[in-house]
Amino acid sequence: MPSSFASQAQLQFSVWILYSNSSLYPTQPFHSNPSQRSEIRLHSLKILSIVDAAVALQNYDQHQLVFPVFMVGFASSDAETKSRALALLRVMEGTGISRNATRSRELLSMVFEEQMVRVSNGGRAEEVDWIDVARAKGMGVVNFGL
Repeated sequence: MPSSFASQAQLQFSVWILYSNSSLYPTQPFHSNPSQRSEIRLHSLKILSIVDAAVALQNYDQHQLVFPVFMVGFASSDAETKSRALALLRVMEGTGISRNATRSRELLSMVFEEQMVRVSNGGRAEEVDWIDVARAKGMGVVNFGL
């Protein structure tokens, strides 16, 4: 867990912001406005900062960090931020006793792939819903450690 209560509270608040702006219903990100996109970016960076600090301290046994990083990867529209999220999940993969980070990274990779397919077919990445991808790929149960 992040070292301080303030960091833990910030992490939970930020992931709530990302989830509530991207995952309450399918294609929700498709309907976001510039203010929401700015808020998603701000809270994505806050989450990455907190998780980067935990990784720097080699504090890897943090199953509570997996879902926030996953949400950053899904909710962010910025390719660099998405790549950072995927890289952090890779770092966390070999550190826990469960396959939580691995399954989350696999799902996020599938979401990215589906987003690229959608864009190459003339659609928008925001049309992809991570919950629909999980169901379609047979990943109906992904334990995010909540």
